[in-house]
This record gives sequence, C-alpha cells and structure tokens, in this order.
Amino acid sequence: MQTKHIALIFIVIFIFIIGSYIKKTPLTPQTINEQVTEAQKLESAIQNGEPIYCVLDKGAEKMEYWIKGKLFKMKKTTPIKDEETDKTTIINSQAISDQNYIYSWNDQSKQGYKIKIPTEQEIKEKTEEFKEYEDLAPQFINESGYQTLKNEGYTINCKETSLSDEEFTPPANIKFIDPLEMINAVQGKNGELDLGKLQDLTKQYQQVIP
Repeated sequence: MQTKHIALIFIVIFIFIIGSYIKKTPLTPQTINEQVTEAQKLESAIQNGEPIYCVLDKGAEKMEYWIKGKLFKMKKTTPIKDEETDKTTIINSQAISDQNYIYSWNDQSKQGYKIKIPTEQEIKEKTEEFKEYEDLAPQFINESGYQTLKNEGYTINCKETSLSDEEFTPPANIKFIDPLEMINAVQGKNGELDLGKLQDLTKQYQQVIP
C-alpha cells in the first residue's frame, strides 16, 4: 500500500504543479542493469519505510525527491525559454505531502495550492477517475517505469538518507488555496453558484494576495 500511496501522490502533484516542459534531447542514459538496480532499491525502501533521496536529471531539467514512509517532498528545476526575447527563465517548483494534504508552489509567486489526499476508501470508489491521470505520474518506483524514463533520456539515482519529519512542513510565507474548498464555499444550498458568496470570497483573497 505504501507504493500505491506514493504513486497517487505523484499523480496529484503533477496535476497541480506548473507542468512539464520536457524537450526530447539525446543524452547518454544509464544501462538497463543500473536502472533495474535503482528501481529495486527504491521500491524496497518505500515498502520498508526507509528515508530515500532520488535525483532525476535530463540536461538542464532536474527533479529531486525525498520520501520517508508516507511523507514526500519534491523539488523541480525547469528552464523555460521565451521565444520572443530568447531569454531563459529557471522555474523552481516544490511540493510536499504531510500525509493529509499535498502542497505545491513555485518561486514565482507567494500563492500555492493544496489538495486533500483521498483515503483508501475514496480511491476505491473513484478508481476510474484516478486512472485518467495515471500517465501523468513519473512511475520510477518500478522497473517498467525506470525503462520508460530511460527512453526519455533521464538519469535516475537514489540513495538512503536521514530525514526529519520537520522537513516535510510547507512554508509559512506561502498562501495555499484549496480549489475544492473554494468551489464549496461559493455554492448555494442546491449546488448552484452563489454570486454573493463569490464576491465575498474574491474580496478575501484580494486582501491577502498582492
């Protein structure tokens, strides 16, 4: 169940994180044996609840993952080129799971998103719904997923590390918005849009978000 839980975390993160700007550039990937060894190491560590640090590299793009039981943290560095000015901006995105919520944000804004992690029962009830997003998750926690990322030019390295629970705490200087809570907050008794509630909610966020 640990592995399934982490896979779900990946899915939700990649729905709300800034998006993937992956360019298909030819690189020298790891051998199949190296990929399988890392996959087995990571899957075993997750199942045993051991703290793990992983790095995925592909040219200028870099993703880092810290996993400790059901706690999870990700940092992603993505170069984005402006075609008009030919200027490249580096976007640093982060995401954290504290078992209850997933928080995501980047260094371009003081606003981020949070979403409640569904329970195992909710996952069972919405199996078909979650299947829509399975391809969005970087499934490098098994051998087949490793091979897929290898074909895309990624190099993956994982190692055991030491992690405290405090490292999985979202930053206090970011205003996190729960999209589902916002939707519920502006609905009327019968589920219709309440314009009065929408105006009140808009004023609240205008006061806290510049």
